[in-house]
Amino acid sequence: MKGKKLGIVLFLLINFAHFAAAEGNETVDLLKSPDILATGGSYTSEISPMADIINPAASALQQRLSFNVNVASLFADDTLTGYNGTAFNLGAAIPLRAGVITAGGYILGTDSVSELYAGFQGGLRAGFAKELYPDLLTGVGINFGFGESWAASADIGFIKKQGDVGFMQNMAWGVVLGELGYSGFGQSAAPTDYPSTFVPGGGISFDLLDSRNFDFRVNSNISFPILPSINARLGIGGDINLFDVAGIQFSSTVDVAELVAGDTSALIPAFGVYVNFKTDFKDSDLNKQGWSRNDVRASAAASPMQNGLWAVSAGLNVNLGVVDETAPVIEMDLSGFAEDYNNGEDTEDQDTRIGNPDETSFLFKVKSPGKLEKSKKYVANENDKTASSKNIGNINSGPDGEKIITYMSPNNDGIKDSVEIPVNITDTRYIKGFSFIVEDENGNEVKKIENKEKRPENVGLANFFQRLFYVEKGVDIPKTIRWDGKSDNGEVVPDGFYRFYMQAWDDNGNITSTDKYGLVVDNTPPEISIDKISDENKIFSPNNDGNKDTIYIVQNGSSEDIWKAEIKSADGKILKNFRWTKTAPGSIDWDGKDDKKLLIPDGVYFYYIESTDRAGNSVLAEIPNIIINTQTTPISLSVNASYFAPGVQGSVNSIKFTPDVPVKTGISEWLFKITDGTGREVYRKSDGKIPDFFDFDGKSGSGYINEGKYKGVLSIKYINGNNPQVESPVVIADKTAPSASAKVSLKVFSPNGDAERGRQQGYRGNLPGDFHGRCLVCRD
Repeated sequence: MKGKKLGIVLFLLINFAHFAAAEGNETVDLLKSPDILATGGSYTSEISPMADIINPAASALQQRLSFNVNVASLFADDTLTGYNGTAFNLGAAIPLRAGVITAGGYILGTDSVSELYAGFQGGLRAGFAKELYPDLLTGVGINFGFGESWAASADIGFIKKQGDVGFMQNMAWGVVLGELGYSGFGQSAAPTDYPSTFVPGGGISFDLLDSRNFDFRVNSNISFPILPSINARLGIGGDINLFDVAGIQFSSTVDVAELVAGDTSALIPAFGVYVNFKTDFKDSDLNKQGWSRNDVRASAAASPMQNGLWAVSAGLNVNLGVVDETAPVIEMDLSGFAEDYNNGEDTEDQDTRIGNPDETSFLFKVKSPGKLEKSKKYVANENDKTASSKNIGNINSGPDGEKIITYMSPNNDGIKDSVEIPVNITDTRYIKGFSFIVEDENGNEVKKIENKEKRPENVGLANFFQRLFYVEKGVDIPKTIRWDGKSDNGEVVPDGFYRFYMQAWDDNGNITSTDKYGLVVDNTPPEISIDKISDENKIFSPNNDGNKDTIYIVQNGSSEDIWKAEIKSADGKILKNFRWTKTAPGSIDWDGKDDKKLLIPDGVYFYYIESTDRAGNSVLAEIPNIIINTQTTPISLSVNASYFAPGVQGSVNSIKFTPDVPVKTGISEWLFKITDGTGREVYRKSDGKIPDFFDFDGKSGSGYINEGKYKGVLSIKYINGNNPQVESPVVIADKTAPSASAKVSLKVFSPNGDAERGRQQGYRGNLPGDFHGRCLVCRD
């Protein structure tokens, strides 16, 4: 099948002689530019605006206002002395958001020699080109001709940048449907050199060699002028560029009509040279317009034409300004994270430094690529050497020493659930995309927030006209980038160290990246535990009596930047503060005094301890109802007798101890005991309520106490720590009954008052003094 197609093409080419057009009827376009003259008219050239003459898509990527001016002279012999005419051409390309507008015009004047039948003619052209899809350029052009007659036509062209294909580097192909219209030229018997009507064509070009300082590009073209007669033109050429400063062009073109007529002069190669240079004017007005620095291309070419005719051309091509090779500028305002950055030490005063003199000051309004612009000055502190290894929120730097900008806790508690960074991205042209990227500490991407230009994936009629009328613009740039701590799969990332940075790129492919900055995701709150204190032990009396003068609070927690504890009154007034910095909270032995070391009044108080880590996680613990009670509790103990005879009938055989306890509330325990003279306990009672009196009958164990001295002891313990103790007066236990003996000096006496034998002398026995009595039984 392929063989048949090739045979048909060769047959048509061989038989074009039967439909051959006038010799050289495609000459006019070659005279409009030295680059076209030297290359034979490449369908893939993008030297704007000259190349639009061949393919109206050539200026689609033009970004600068561009002009060219060219002049060509015709000579009738190879000595270049037989002057035969002049062609003059102007062109311009004007880039707009919707595409690139091109325009131009030419004038050709020739004498009446037989080699060229042009006479005097001129033309105007206008075009529009744009990048329709990525690397696919399109353009349309309208041509008007005037002279002996008139012509009007349109061109439609495409250029596709294919990339590397095999040995062909940076390969591109282009096709054109040219001269679609009417030409009044050539309708007379005399032939004309105005281009034919309806000229389809195409070509390819690629780099055969491409290095930093040397480039050899090859191009090949074929066109088929159809009206007024069928013809074919085939060409091959090359462009050798050195250091992007100077180059040499050459080509050879085969015109079938001329070959059939026996003219082989066009087979002689055309050649040209060009030089590229830049301007840098100091004119202030040009600077304002951005035209002080321009790219200028000066070129010259010579080419054989039909029947020994030669053309020599020279021209200038000027691109005003420079191509944007500067990447977008990304500004991230990180000043809102200064407190996190300095672990809570915010030094807004630019003349104030906190910490060691050798610490580094950081500026927080950053520009890509990582450069810093003066905003506010903050000071970086030393890493926390006491940070707990299990609490990621305490670290100050990443695994590679990265300073941490901020901490976050995406737990939907309304505190530091997300990171919000004000951004501003600018470029001299169009921002085509940006991305905010978060990596874990191993460099794995976990989240990408991006916005980029959405171009159609496939080329087709469905979106052809949409793209044709698309107006170039950049993507929308948000004022703030927000990351909620979730990965691309929608799950909250684990606690740990992460890095974030931004990238942005423009329509020229210039891309920039900011430095990477550290952040910590920490959903783990600080830890605190307080040993439980019984209600009784919450009451104490700081009165220096040695009992419950303090309340001891045992607590343990995680190491944090700061722990804050407070003693508050019932109405919320803070009386006492405790602080622990860069460590875990310690236990407290509170003596009931405030921050001024003054004893606070009796009452009910509350203990609170709290901490908020850098990620905003908080914890709060409390001990309610701490009671200070310094009320005095005096007591006394009285007895109803000093002697008693335990176990003796008919005598005082018990004794009553009566306590006086004014404060009967708040008693935790009490003890009443009776001890002998050696301090040995013989009786005790401690259960129930304190009775109104203690009635002691002298029993101890299985019997009665011995005779001797005894006393009662009453001690009471109050829950506030008071422990009064009192002793009763000494009581004597006496179980021996009184005894007496007597003798008389006279057996008979007469107590009649006459003093004779009326008095009997008594003797002291157990009873003191003289005994006076009467005779109950008297005998002689």
